[in-house]
Amino acid sequence: MFRIGSVSASVFVNDVNGDGPPRQVRNVSLQCSYRDGGERKFSSYFGLADFLVAKQVLQLLEVQDTNDGLLVLTERGMIRTRHVVNCTESYTPLLHRQFSGIMRPTQTQAATGENGPAAMKPHVGISSSHTFFGHHGKSVMVGTDATRVPDLQAGRVQPSRFLTKFCIAEIKRRFGAFEYHVTDEWSGTVTYTPNEYPVVGLMDGNRQYIIGGMAGSETTVGFNAARCIVNRLLGCTDEPDDFPPEYFSPITHTWSALENGVADNPAFVAAEWWQRPNGDKKGPVSA
Repeated sequence: MFRIGSVSASVFVNDVNGDGPPRQVRNVSLQCSYRDGGERKFSSYFGLADFLVAKQVLQLLEVQDTNDGLLVLTERGMIRTRHVVNCTESYTPLLHRQFSGIMRPTQTQAATGENGPAAMKPHVGISSSHTFFGHHGKSVMVGTDATRVPDLQAGRVQPSRFLTKFCIAEIKRRFGAFEYHVTDEWSGTVTYTPNEYPVVGLMDGNRQYIIGGMAGSETTVGFNAARCIVNRLLGCTDEPDDFPPEYFSPITHTWSALENGVADNPAFVAAEWWQRPNGDKKGPVSA
């Protein structure tokens, strides 16, 4: 069963044995729950506000583990594969509820415009505690915001002209007055984890992997994570594994331990690339 909010879909599989070879028939039951006084009831009728959510539910994947791989049910039919890599970022808590609170949908936005400060060097990413900006070609991109939103609002598009003006004022404060014409604004949801470590590795201990929680880690980290997973699948060991399970696996990752510094787990203590200032085992660490 898949559920988003009050809308759920149940998939029923029936084995059919007839004149031909055995086959399976799948039926989908789509329902909407509501409260009638203190009682929760279900209905197959939907209001206009529920149709978009119902569509999202029907698009969710069903992944069945078989003896020789995985069987993925999609809106385009069945796909048989040996492994599945989930790269769904802010939609992950809706697809896999165990990540709710870990993969946190976060509203962010950006804008781009012509001209900009002459003193801003091109192709250099600049950030402050409130904004980020950069000079690319004849345009300057600005961005801000990291507002946590509910899981159901993943993918929300809600740009704010006030925030765009705030970003421009931040650049002016650092570079002085300049001409700038905003041509595009956009927004969406990215994903932060509690300690901003990305989540990379096996998510079911078997054949399903995940790459996510990349906000704050830059795009290049995502590409490197994909290369790491491919190397594991192919059994390649000629490149370093930059995402050891003790720190990044959704199964063995210890959020509170990383937030407090070094955990009592021997795997954390033995990691050579953890630098401990003044030998303090419980103090801040850096990689």
